[in-house]
Amino acid sequence: MCLPVQTLGRTYYISSYTPNFGVAYPSQFMVISPFANTEVNISFPNGTLISKTLNWLDIYQEASPNSDLTGTIVQSSKPVSVVSGASCSYIIQRSTCDMVSEQLIPTNAFQRDFIVPPILSSQFMVRIFSSQRNNKVCVKDFGFDNCTTMGSNHWFESAIKSTS
Repeated sequence: MCLPVQTLGRTYYISSYTPNFGVAYPSQFMVISPFANTEVNISFPNGTLISKTLNWLDIYQEASPNSDLTGTIVQSSKPVSVVSGASCSYIIQRSTCDMVSEQLIPTNAFQRDFIVPPILSSQFMVRIFSSQRNNKVCVKDFGFDNCTTMGSNHWFESAIKSTS
């Protein structure tokens, strides 16, 4: 997915995955600035804060060989693009690893209702993020409802079995 510059935002929640094999395959994200003089503040789940100034087409990349960067918050003074992922993670099957990468949507584009159609696979994973407090999130999967209340910048994942 590629988003036009006009749809970029100022706040993003990083979605990545637990890295495997250390330095060679880290959990990572990039912040790309389409504008000059863009202040970027990054808040990691462990409490660490980083501030950077990016100019036109500058890229700031962060990588962790040991921990999942999911839950990191990126905030900026001007719209930016954020891409996150992991080079090699075991998501469902433990025999081979998967590369996961996506251009993230900003929190101001989060919506209320989503449909995730079955994928031609026996099982796949869906991660759901909340940008507000006290959100009730339900995953309906062939006859069962899995509901939970989530806080701001909280997430959960659900393995979904396909009928294909």
